[in-house]
Amino acid sequence: MAKRSHCLLKACASVVLLSCFLVSHPVPASAQDDKPEAPSIVDSPKRLDLKGLRELLNTGKYDECITAAGAQAGKVYGEGYYIVKAQAEFARGKYTEATATIDAGIKKYSWSIGLRWLGYDAFLHAGNNARAADMIKEIDRLFETQQWRYADAEDLVTLGNVALLVGADPRIILENFFDRAKKNAPNEPDGYIAAGEMALDKNDKQLAAELFTAAAKRFPENVEVLFGLARSLTESNATRSGELFSQILKLNPKHVPTILLQTDRLISSEQFEPAEKNIQIALKVNPQSPKAWALRAVIAHLKSDYKREKECREKGLGAWKDNPSVDHWIGAKLSRAYRFKEGAAYQRQALKFDSNFLPAQIQLSQDLLRLGQEEAGWKLAEAAHEADGYDTTTFNLLNLRDHMAKFRTIENDHFILRMSAREAGIYGDRVIRLLERARTKLTEKYEIDLRDKITVEIFPTENDFAVRTFGVPAVSGFLGVCFGKVITANSPASQLDSPNNWEAVLWHEFCHVVTLSMTKNKMPRWLSEGISVFEETKENPTWGMAMLPQYREWILDGQMQKVAELSKAFINAPSPMHVQFAYFQSSLVVEYIVQEHGIEAIKEILGDLGNGVLINEALNRRTSGIDDLEEGFVKFATKRANELAPTVDWDAPETEVLRNPAQLASFVKENPNNYIGLRAGAAMLIEAKQWNEAEEALKHLLEIYPNDVSGSNAHELLAFVYREQDKTELEQQTLENYVGIAADAVSSYERLIELYSEQKNFDGVMATTEKLFAVNPLMKAPWKLRAQAAAVVKQPDKAIEAWRALIVLGPEDPALAHYSLATHLFDKQDPAAKRHVLQALEEAPRYRDAHKLLLKIISGKQTTEPAGLPARSEEPKQGGQ
Repeated sequence: MAKRSHCLLKACASVVLLSCFLVSHPVPASAQDDKPEAPSIVDSPKRLDLKGLRELLNTGKYDECITAAGAQAGKVYGEGYYIVKAQAEFARGKYTEATATIDAGIKKYSWSIGLRWLGYDAFLHAGNNARAADMIKEIDRLFETQQWRYADAEDLVTLGNVALLVGADPRIILENFFDRAKKNAPNEPDGYIAAGEMALDKNDKQLAAELFTAAAKRFPENVEVLFGLARSLTESNATRSGELFSQILKLNPKHVPTILLQTDRLISSEQFEPAEKNIQIALKVNPQSPKAWALRAVIAHLKSDYKREKECREKGLGAWKDNPSVDHWIGAKLSRAYRFKEGAAYQRQALKFDSNFLPAQIQLSQDLLRLGQEEAGWKLAEAAHEADGYDTTTFNLLNLRDHMAKFRTIENDHFILRMSAREAGIYGDRVIRLLERARTKLTEKYEIDLRDKITVEIFPTENDFAVRTFGVPAVSGFLGVCFGKVITANSPASQLDSPNNWEAVLWHEFCHVVTLSMTKNKMPRWLSEGISVFEETKENPTWGMAMLPQYREWILDGQMQKVAELSKAFINAPSPMHVQFAYFQSSLVVEYIVQEHGIEAIKEILGDLGNGVLINEALNRRTSGIDDLEEGFVKFATKRANELAPTVDWDAPETEVLRNPAQLASFVKENPNNYIGLRAGAAMLIEAKQWNEAEEALKHLLEIYPNDVSGSNAHELLAFVYREQDKTELEQQTLENYVGIAADAVSSYERLIELYSEQKNFDGVMATTEKLFAVNPLMKAPWKLRAQAAAVVKQPDKAIEAWRALIVLGPEDPALAHYSLATHLFDKQDPAAKRHVLQALEEAPRYRDAHKLLLKIISGKQTTEPAGLPARSEEPKQGGQ
């Protein structure tokens, strides 16, 4: 059911007490009422019992269900015949007919709360808000006077849903209504579905998945159970979710909610024509489906057809003119397409219809936070949480706010940077410098004037990043996200096991700021990502994405997505590797357009998108046409794939060959350029410590594939082999070659820094620590070596930065660190020198050099030479001095 309008329920306060009543007065499972005994029903070809009617409903045979139920309602005892008939009418969008069925049923079964609960929804959709409110009041009255009557599973679920509607405690509802319904009727799905739906309503998909998984074991062909399970798995297990959607449509090809969820995914991948066809299918079943018309309005908006957007919205509202769900659905979908401003406007309209409509409050709070309107966003999130303390989205957001309150803010004319205080003290200034460099280069290149400050937030934990970015924790696979004026990113601390170059990530995300600003956020995902990856490579050839053997294989096998449909490669990717390939192909398309038509063509395309032109029309305008572009790009990408190590044999040997040393050696001898065979053979030789043979195999591998940057590549393996043989010069040369093509080779950077330090090659230390800290600036030893090297090469600013970072990280010798920093600050006449020399003396009160420096600071006498390599402090801190 749609989220309800709370403004209808002000007169129903006693319903809130339903769950509280049951805590102290539980309804016995064996409670009986005065409902007459139902006569037995003899099945016949013309007459179905309720089980048969519900099966018609479950399989989408709605018209048959309406006819069959109508033939028996009023003739055979039971409110269920009216309920099933009204449900089928509702599914077909026959809201007025459904209300008539409900009225007829209530006339015959005046005690029925099930009919009234269904009537609440039906009367709303039929545009009769007053009668809808009456349904809830009547349920309230009936329960207050005859609570002993309502003990079966269906009635308990109805009472629980009503209590939930008016704001009762969800935990009590779960225990005293839905769990009780499951206990009283373990072979009926109602209690299971209600509990799972409540979890989904609170945005707790993990709990929903648990509840629906248990239900699916009992009711493996119940469409509503499968639909709940599919929705709960959309983020955690998209493959299984997709399988469930297919299963649902086999059981019920007319299940409109499933059809529309598939439509939602098609819109996300910008497949508007297939999405429209799906909507047509849904509207044939239910011509008045509010959500179908809402999605059609979204498509119209994304096509810049604002007149049609308005028409579709009005049809979505239908007779229920103040239905807040319609605007909420439209706005939420637009926000997922990065139209946050437009999405927020729709949420505000939903809240005009119903100021207490929580889904709109929650979505608007997130929209405002992503637009950088933080004060209003946090205030709204807090209000939504106060209204519903069980909603996980606002709970997570407010926990995040508490964490972010401890962040440090670094602000200049162009950026507001927030990050943990610890990390800000280590590399915050470096982040600002990187962002300023990106801003200068990219705004000049794309000829755009960015007037607003850009907010950048860097999170030390992956969960905090996920909550800030997606509203839920435990979303992996993202390094950074740009919303337009707000960038969120994972810090190196959140990915120490598998670090990425954070400078490349922030360059990539700031490029999104530029392109989203130029297009007013109206651009397809593939182009946005393609330009950002392309610009990474332009700034630093080791950034961006390189052609990998797997990419080569997919290109040559014809597995690239058509340019005209490239965004769906991100949505429908069967694996994380395929998602990466979507980024790679997108960047190749941008590179091809620039090669053939120049960077001006890209800027013109961005301008067209900002003016509401659709991407394929813009490509037709600014290139030689989409058909020529498709054909030319395939040739370009194929050529690029064939250029990857052209002498390499990429065929995979049989698995048995790779496992047997003798067979593998024979295979490599017969196939000396086979990449997989050579790698496997080299690994076996290293394991056997046959260093000379391993060296020759790896050298040959690098001759035929010198740009290999995959995991455990030949560069790193060969360096290891040289190290084991004490061939330090060759090891160093190999590592230097490797770091020239790799952006995140942390272990290789560390080894080179160690070698350079031993050789007193301070320029080498400076250059390599610069690369290392672009990946992981949270390592102590490299900062100390950099600080000492900076002093020798007379770069005092870098020495100051290094000592400050080391102090934050916690040096082994704090007195030395503070003293060394103080000497550099004193040379620059920085008054902070006094504070740091005093801190050095606090750590080591008899530190003679620190005493001498303190006297100089007090006297104001400057040193004549910049600080060089400092001596170690003479003693640890002494107590009582």
